[in-house]
Amino acid sequence: MRKNLPVTSQEIEVPTNAVLISRTDTKGKISYVSQDFADISGFSEKEMMGESHNLIRHPAVPPEVFREMWQTIKEGNPWNGIIKNRAKSGDYYWVDATITPVMKEGIVSGYMSVRKKATQKQIKRTEILFEELWNTKSFFGKLKSGVRTLFKKLGLSGKIVLYVLFVFIPLLFSNFKWIRDGLFFLPVFGIACGTIGMFFLIRTILNYQKEIREIISIQREIVSGNFLIEIPEKKEAPKYLKFIPAFAHL
Repeated sequence: MRKNLPVTSQEIEVPTNAVLISRTDTKGKISYVSQDFADISGFSEKEMMGESHNLIRHPAVPPEVFREMWQTIKEGNPWNGIIKNRAKSGDYYWVDATITPVMKEGIVSGYMSVRKKATQKQIKRTEILFEELWNTKSFFGKLKSGVRTLFKKLGLSGKIVLYVLFVFIPLLFSNFKWIRDGLFFLPVFGIACGTIGMFFLIRTILNYQKEIREIISIQREIVSGNFLIEIPEKKEAPKYLKFIPAFAHL
């Protein structure tokens, strides 16, 4: 998302009779601006022509606001909301904005934005909404970062245990009917056996991955006709190889 910096704490008062109008293509590139828009934003008409409309985006506005706005207007529906914009100087101004899709033969060909002075009541309500959105984003951002850090520190065993908990906890809370009917044991037992089996399989593969690579390398040499390869001696055959003769007679 574009961040227009720097910003100041100085508010620009939008005149009551001012009407800020702009028109863009479907990608948000400006094709028309009214004189009121140019005067209040501080950008000249020449500076804004062909530029993205996020030229006046204020970093205090949560991205979710613009995401919801774009989703609405791309579907051909009008959108209305209170927006904090950034002027060229870094100062800010509040507007009551209505964005309407411009249709051509049933297809959205661009957007028309009409903005006017926002009331203090609208601004206060919007400031509270913006703060809630930022707090929510901060919470989930920290949660996501924490989970990512946890997974990096956890070994294979810890990750498997965590996955098992994610499977079992929903079962414990959502299948009380199975418990009453005496059927809870069957799916849980199946999941437990499968999980434990997968756990030991992965552990075995990881423990003996070096030996497995050696065996595969030797096999490739033999298949290619090289019978003079040196096979490393092992004091004791890996545990998993002891089962091969038994399986050969099945």
